[in-house]
Amino acid sequence: MKERYPFVTFEGLDGSGKGTQISRLVAWLLQTNKYLHLFLTHEPTTTTKEGQQIARLLRQATHIDLQQIAALFVADRRQHTVLFRQLLSWAMVLSDRYDISTFAYQGCKLGFEEIYQMHRFGQPDGALIPDLTIVLNVSPQTALQRTKDRHAPQEYWETEQRLTEVANCQKEALAWWQENHPERRFALVPGEGKPKEIHRRVVAAVMPVLKEFQLLPDA
Repeated sequence: MKERYPFVTFEGLDGSGKGTQISRLVAWLLQTNKYLHLFLTHEPTTTTKEGQQIARLLRQATHIDLQQIAALFVADRRQHTVLFRQLLSWAMVLSDRYDISTFAYQGCKLGFEEIYQMHRFGQPDGALIPDLTIVLNVSPQTALQRTKDRHAPQEYWETEQRLTEVANCQKEALAWWQENHPERRFALVPGEGKPKEIHRRVVAAVMPVLKEFQLLPDA
């Protein structure tokens, strides 16, 4: 057993199915290892003033200042990280969104290197690089339809044009990470299809991490 537990993040467009797949993965993990402690979280948080401001902006804004929103997300994230950094000593942490969302949603306009530096990765007050980042890939059209099916108020990014821009930027961001920090582990999971089919792909993506951290019963 390692000295800490793994940190796994889920990324993708709004409507890519992150929440659904996290719920399914949690059920599978607890069935597989009933002694495993899990901590589930999401971004933006609702516990910091920055997280609360983000929520208001996404619901109400017709125009968003990318520098402002990126700074808010990173500030919220760094405070969030202080919390679950301590939890990793006894629980596996799963987060619905983390740093790649900022790279995808603001990185192409602000620059990936600037976003990277804002996070202060590896510093005591900075963000953590996850042990695994699962990216659920769906088309902007599928993502938009799923957001509409929720019957919830539309947020700023939930238009086909904006989601298409984000999808393209996400591809560029992942390529940037591969070129500049190839040691980081990503799993690109097709997010189209039935939830149970996608779940099987997610389990396959997580399995190497579970084995590495000796979290399987037969490990």
